[in-house]
Amino acid sequence: MRSLDKQYITPILRKYELLKLNADGFMMTRSLAENYPYSPVSKANIRGARLEWLSLVELIEANQINSENALHYLLSQLLNNAREFKKLATETLDSVQHFLESTEIINQQIITDLIWRHIEESDYAARIMEIAIHSLMQAMQENQLFPDCELKPLSQMRSANKKHGNIGDIEILEKGNIIEAWDAKYVH
Repeated sequence: MRSLDKQYITPILRKYELLKLNADGFMMTRSLAENYPYSPVSKANIRGARLEWLSLVELIEANQINSENALHYLLSQLLNNAREFKKLATETLDSVQHFLESTEIINQQIITDLIWRHIEESDYAARIMEIAIHSLMQAMQENQLFPDCELKPLSQMRSANKKHGNIGDIEILEKGNIIEAWDAKYVH
């Protein structure tokens, strides 16, 4: 299933901007790789619409719903969500541009509180913490605070390991060598 996902499903979803997925696709989670069927008693630790997904699989397997119609419906929902996301992204970028062009004095405490609130209210607090720290490092790099070094781009969320050549979530390179790295951890 992982090969089908990586070669066919995820590239199509990306091509039409229906989902933003990591390079390996949605089937990379260990929960879906287990050797037992998808059913209401499935042990798979799926985030989001777990019961809805399992119900859909059950209905298709019991021939109570046409699988092609279900796929069409899911794709139409993804298209609607993608349009809404693009609209929200455009509005957000417009707001940021307005803020950047403003001559008002920036209240650092308000910004800090906003970032922390976003982290604390999210189901993905650890990833948002990584993004916040990486964004701060980008601002430092743009202001030449470490001119002889480069900030390695933020990669997909995974544990540091030799295979992927990373040792932390945020890494500073000097002449291609990692000279400093941070691993972001956040606990509610």
